[in-house]
Parts: sequence; C-alpha cells; structure tokens
Amino acid sequence: MGPHGSTLKDLEFEARTGGSWGYTHVGEDGSSFGFRGVLHSVEEHKAMTQTFEFSGWPGHVSLERADFEDLDGRTRIRTRSAFQSVEDRDGMVGSGMEGGMSESYERLDELLKTL
Repeated sequence: MGPHGSTLKDLEFEARTGGSWGYTHVGEDGSSFGFRGVLHSVEEHKAMTQTFEFSGWPGHVSLERADFEDLDGRTRIRTRSAFQSVEDRDGMVGSGMEGGMSESYERLDELLKTL
C-alpha cells in the first residue's frame, strides 16, 4: 500500500513504440479504476506519445504527449492532452483526474528519492 492509502495492481508497461500500458488503481475504500493505452512513439530521454483511456468511460480516448527536458540532473516533464471533443475534455477534468495526477507525481517523487 502506498503512502496515500491506495495501491496499484495489474501493472503493465511496455516502454517501446507500439507497446501498451495499463494498471488498476485501488482506493482505500476498495474501489478500483482501470487505465490503459498504447504507446505510439517513444523517443528515449526525449518524449513519449500515447493514448489514455479510463475503464469507467470506455471509448473516450485522449492522445497525450510527454516531453522530457534535462535540467542539469533534474527533469522537467511537460504533458499535453488532445481530446476527441470538448465534452470529453470537460468530463475528464470533472472526474477528479487532476487530483489523481498530482498524487501520481508525488509518488514518483518519493520513488525517485530512493534511487
């Protein structure tokens, strides 16, 4: 269990162009949420483009790009998401996704401190 009372299971991540990723997030209350996607391009140490789909809202797929910038021993990550419609964008924002992303980055920071 993570420091925020949640866990991940069924973790899959093929870090290559054409690979796929997916995981299930299990909350403190036992509720679970699945996420999955396909990696369209992976440019080692530079960028990654992938799809993102939430199992609770199937068929509403976004396209995301993450760019990695070296900052003298640190890395800046810039992400952009493109949605199929304004309704899809608003639905994702209204789902609480922002809080989940913030928690994920906090957990990544904690993991990186141990390396």
